[in-house]
Amino acid sequence: MIDDKNMIEKSKSLIWSRLGEYNTGELRLIEVYLSRINAREVSSSRVTFSLTEYAELLGVGVNSEEIELKTRNLMRQIVTFRLPNGGWKKCSIFPTAICEQDAITGQYMISIECHQDLKPIFFAIADDGYTRYRLKNTVRMTCKYSILLYGILKDVRYKNVWEISIDDLKKQDKYVIKKTFTKKNQREILLKIDCLEKNMLLNWCEEITNIDPSINFRATGGWVKTVTGLDKSVLNGFSLIGEFVKAGDYKTEFSDGLYLDCNKEGKKSNPKQDFRLFRLKNGKLTLIDQVYNGKKNWAVELWDSVSEEIDPNYQEREVDKIMTLILDKTGKNTKLLKEHQKELDQVIADFQ
Repeated sequence: MIDDKNMIEKSKSLIWSRLGEYNTGELRLIEVYLSRINAREVSSSRVTFSLTEYAELLGVGVNSEEIELKTRNLMRQIVTFRLPNGGWKKCSIFPTAICEQDAITGQYMISIECHQDLKPIFFAIADDGYTRYRLKNTVRMTCKYSILLYGILKDVRYKNVWEISIDDLKKQDKYVIKKTFTKKNQREILLKIDCLEKNMLLNWCEEITNIDPSINFRATGGWVKTVTGLDKSVLNGFSLIGEFVKAGDYKTEFSDGLYLDCNKEGKKSNPKQDFRLFRLKNGKLTLIDQVYNGKKNWAVELWDSVSEEIDPNYQEREVDKIMTLILDKTGKNTKLLKEHQKELDQVIADFQ
């Protein structure tokens, strides 16, 4: 089963290599291969696929002759990789493939492994530089040029630019310029660009200390989590629904949304916990609310702020509740209501 939540870590050499001769199915296979290896462990270079998922990726039926033919074509593809010294290297990415029956399940499995000479490109990614994204962003693309360009867009985005030279695109494939502007490819790329634009590279430590310079960042610990909802059946931090994310004094990707930061300062045995609610929108982080030195049930103090952020109609509903309560308590005493109306009008005038 293909887990599209797996992360791909792709070196710059692989992103900018000439893969234009591969078809869409073969490029999807390469993407899944990358998602299953550990780019820091050469020992993970052999990846095994079930016959069904292998055939599905290549776009053929589970037929031994078709699969053999497609595998032969895959192994014949020669890729050109540019070397740092100005030279180049040509070889097949997957020189061998083994199909054999699993002794336990009885199912036929296919194993592939990248070329020995290419392992530095696949596994020494820190030396070359690399980009990361989830498999789900490319594995369902139906145009090979969308897959090729997605990695390139991710790479240039880290330089905070969106421009790609025509010459660089031509190096990928002689048809890449023409194919990039087909309606089908535009739809796939624009959808993924939209996702890229919603994810921002931020140094969490720098961002929140710029907002509040008094923060002694992670002096005795802390964490960050997204906030996507409320569970008022509990009163502690679990009432703020979300997932913990990795963040610190380094750059990582964040998508637009609500974030709760817990920063611990003071003695490790009894740290002071400060909680800050942030909104990230279009790359700008804004402080929404905060609780200093939070004690038991500290999360309740943030409920209103969270509700206002995740529910655009929250204030209107609260007003309706208050109106219902007023009418219930006053017994619909019109004289009393008119007196309060005058006071409310004065408050509104003061605000204006």
